[in-house]
Amino acid sequence: MAALRLAMPPSSVTQFRHWVGLLGWFLLQGMLNMTAGFSARMRGWWGLVSGVGLLCAGCGGNGNPELTDRERQAVVAGVRAPGAFGLAAEVARVPAGGVPGAAQAARVRWDESGLDAALGACPTVSLDTVSLGDLTNISLDVTVDFGSDPCVVLSVDEEPVLTCSGSASGKMALSLTEQAIELEFNQLQCNDEGLDGTLAVEFTLSLTEVALAGDWDLTYQSATGGVTTTGTGTVNYVPVLDGCCDVTGVAGFGGTVAQDDSEWAVQMTDVLMSVEQYESLIPYSGVVDLEGADIRPLIITFNENSPTTGEVTVKIGNFPEITVSLFELEEGAQ
Repeated sequence: MAALRLAMPPSSVTQFRHWVGLLGWFLLQGMLNMTAGFSARMRGWWGLVSGVGLLCAGCGGNGNPELTDRERQAVVAGVRAPGAFGLAAEVARVPAGGVPGAAQAARVRWDESGLDAALGACPTVSLDTVSLGDLTNISLDVTVDFGSDPCVVLSVDEEPVLTCSGSASGKMALSLTEQAIELEFNQLQCNDEGLDGTLAVEFTLSLTEVALAGDWDLTYQSATGGVTTTGTGTVNYVPVLDGCCDVTGVAGFGGTVAQDDSEWAVQMTDVLMSVEQYESLIPYSGVVDLEGADIRPLIITFNENSPTTGEVTVKIGNFPEITVSLFELEEGAQ
C-alpha cells in the first residue's frame, strides 16, 4: 500500500513553522516566569527564615525581649550576691589589716610564748598563737566577735549605718612569703542581713587598701531568701581615713551563684559597694554576668542610683538593655 502523504503548499509549511515557533516561545517564557516567581518566593521565605534564625540565635532561642520567670530569679541572685563579699571583707579586713578606727587595744601581750591579744570594741578580735616557728612562720587562731547583741560597726554623723552580731573564727598564717587567713562565719547578722560560709584567702596590705584573693563560699541571707556564691576572686577593702567613704570592691570573681534549686555561672568585674556612703550592700558600680542552661546570657550593670532605688540595667542576649528594679522583682517573687 502506498504511504499516505500530506501535501502542503510551501507557503502553508512556512506559516505552520512560524506558529509552532511562536507557541514554543510563549511556553518557554511561561516556564521562565514561573521559575523566577518561584525562586523569588523561595528567596523571600529563606530570607525570612534566616532572619528569624539569626534573631533567635542572638536571644538564646527565646524571641521575647522581656525577662522570663527564671531570669528574674537569676537577676535577683546576681544583684544580691556581691553583698556577701561586702560583709565578708568587712570582717576579714579587721584581723588582716587592722581594727576599725574606733577600736582600742584592750589587751596585748607578746613574749616567748607568743602573741595573746584582744583588740577592739566592735568587733572584738582575739589572736592566739598556735605556732611561732622561728618568728618568720607564725600561725594564729583568730576570732572576730560582734557579740550576741548587735553592736555599731560603722556610724556616719553619729548615726549607726552598720550594726552586727555573731562571729567568725579561723586561722591566720604569717610568713615572709605569705599572709593568709581562713574564716568560717557563725550566724553573722548585719543590718538584718545574714552571712554564713567560709573564705580562704591570701591578703596583702598597702597604704591604701587590704586585698583579699582566694576561695569564697558564702551564703548571703536577705529578707527574700538566701543566695550562695562559690568560686575564686579578689576583693579589695579601701579605707578612707579622713572623710568619706570606705569602699569594698570585687575586682574580679568567677564561679557560681545559686538560689533555691537553680545555679548559674557568674562573673563579677569591678563591682563597688560602700555601706558608709549608701547605707546599702547593693553595688553602685560594676558588672555581673550570668549564664545557665535555663536562662539567656544576662549582663547586669550597676549605677550610682542602684543602692537606693534598686534599679539596674540588664542586657538579655543581643536585645537592648532594659531597666529593672530589684525591689519589684523580689516583691513579684513572694
